[in-house]
Amino acid sequence: MSMAPLWRRKGPMSDKVALLVSDEADNAALSPFFSLAPWLMLVRSHGERPVIQRIDDHDSEGLISFIAGLAPTLMICGHIPSDAAKRLTDAGIDVRVGPCSVPAISLVTRAHVLPHPSAATTPSD
Repeated sequence: MSMAPLWRRKGPMSDKVALLVSDEADNAALSPFFSLAPWLMLVRSHGERPVIQRIDDHDSEGLISFIAGLAPTLMICGHIPSDAAKRLTDAGIDVRVGPCSVPAISLVTRAHVLPHPSAATTPSD
């Protein structure tokens, strides 16, 4: 039986969600850049305080490896090059693009309505 990802269901969330954000505050907005995003927010369960990590490797390859190594089920970013989106999708990560004008954490429960990057990306940063 196939089940919907937990961010689409009501109740506790146990899938990890990665968000590329512009600063280290809990209410940080998504970063409008992929490889230049300064912070990664990792949400492990609904209602739990997110873990925010500085991103030190600012090249696309390093960031893709870093994110894939965290093994999130979902990643939300403000922008992502199409080749990076494909590599993360191939790694089993559902990649979505969201607005950079609201707190990123507010997008986790609405991820299912955010577009996949194929409709919103360009070939490079």
